[in-house]
Formats: sequence, C-alpha cells, structure tokens
Amino acid sequence: MRQVESTAILNLDGKIGNSGKTLRDIITNIRDIKDNRRVFNTIDRKYNNPQVYVAQYRPDKAELAKAYIYSLATYVKHIYPDQALKKIFTVDALEESQVETYFPNTQTFITQEDIDLDAVIQDDLDDDSFDYLNVDKINPFDIQLPDQLKGGEKLYNLSGDDDTASTNPANSSTISFSNASVHLYDTRSLVSEISNLSEQKKQNKFSAKSMRSSNDSTMDAAAIA
Repeated sequence: MRQVESTAILNLDGKIGNSGKTLRDIITNIRDIKDNRRVFNTIDRKYNNPQVYVAQYRPDKAELAKAYIYSLATYVKHIYPDQALKKIFTVDALEESQVETYFPNTQTFITQEDIDLDAVIQDDLDDDSFDYLNVDKINPFDIQLPDQLKGGEKLYNLSGDDDTASTNPANSSTISFSNASVHLYDTRSLVSEISNLSEQKKQNKFSAKSMRSSNDSTMDAAAIA
C-alpha cells in the first residue's frame, strides 16, 4: 500500500449532518468506476502530527487517490450539497471547493482556473501566427554542402618539393603566399575517385621528371660529342 497526506480535515469521525456517515466512511468506500475496486484501505491521524491525516491506497490507484484526497471537500460537497461542512474541513479547503467541480462520470476534479488555462492553450493552438514554430516541416539537421569545397595539396609557395610549413627550419626564409594556389574538391565524387585522381597526378609528375632527365642526358651527350 502507498500513502497520501491531507491537512484539510478537522474531524474524521464526526457524522456529517443527518446522513449518519462519517468522513472516514466516505473515504474508505470510494471505488474506481472502471473495475469497482476500493481505492483506499484506511485513513488515520499521522502518529507524530495530529493535524495531518494519512490515507493508504492501492498502488495502481495512485492518480485517483491523490485527486480525491486533494479535493476531498469538493467530493463530499458534491454528495451532500445541503450539509454543513464547517466542522469537517478547514476554511481553506471549503473555499477551494467553491471554485472546483467534481465530474462523477470521469471521477475528475476541475477548477475554473483549469478551464481558463485550457481556453488559453486552445486559442494558442488555433492561432495561425505560430505556424512558423512548426518544426515538423523543417529538418534542423539538414545540411546543404556546396558542390565544391576549397582545399588543395599545397597552399604555400615553399622552395623544394618536400617542404611544408611544419618541416621548414626556423631560420629559413619567410613563407610567401604570393603564389599560393587553391584547389576545389568535388563533394559529389567518391573517395576512390579522388584517390585515383591523386595517384594519376603523381604519375604524371613522375613521368614529366623522367622526360626532363632524359632530355638533359641527351643534350649533355651532344655537347661532349
């Protein structure tokens, strides 16, 4: 069993008018209309605080039990609308019952404040000016990449084929950006295609060096002859 506390009760065992029933009788006979099971087992004063009452309820009836205990004055007033309840409940509990309504068909309690708040929410939902907040039409994670991205094999005008910004000694000449080149990567190409293009560039570069070396050797041989 679980417990819920109430500070709205003044007299648990006093009879309510000429009904012949006490508040304890009413509470322990509350049943769930869905399965006709009792909601509460017992209700008594708290052992260390006589102004607080503790009700034990079935664990599967938690929502229903709390609703009845928190709005107990409203429920009793609904059953006995012509009976005086000043000696049964606190003044605050009776004032709250004046602005609260109990619906037996659904076993729910609704205040005027709840009704007003629901009306405001419905007005906001019907307001077309909030359509721009509808994120269902927009994918916040949708990223549009350009067809080509800036990049390249070398962005610095360095002396030597193997020199980079990290391998240049500290006492070397200043890095120049006057002839820096920028290449564009095709984002629609596959990784394998980019790799093949890089390998092809290396082969073409190697072939060009071989041809220059061959030509230089031929010219040197002609000069000696």
